[in-house]
Amino acid sequence: MTTRITTRRGCPRRPLPGGHKAVTAPCIPGPGGSWLGGVDGDPSEADIGRAWPLWATWTGTDRLRHARRTRGAALTVRGEDWQDLDDQIKAAERMLEDGRPAGW
Repeated sequence: MTTRITTRRGCPRRPLPGGHKAVTAPCIPGPGGSWLGGVDGDPSEADIGRAWPLWATWTGTDRLRHARRTRGAALTVRGEDWQDLDDQIKAAERMLEDGRPAGW
């Protein structure tokens, strides 16, 4: 007897070596040039990492999204979701730019 395993969206899961099941690709592709994070268009952690390579991101035990600038100025921000975190990073970068002397 074969049981068909699907995701919450109803997409079939592809088997991996060893018989393990996993979704290896999103079932609904995002339109070109948009965030790839989800069906709702919000960014994912990977999207934030690509957009802000100087920032390390993670989800904390408080269920908030956190980011830390890995080089240069020591900045940390947090947000309720990945979109909020992206906005907080933009604000921190603007603050950093505004505080630099001319020609830096």
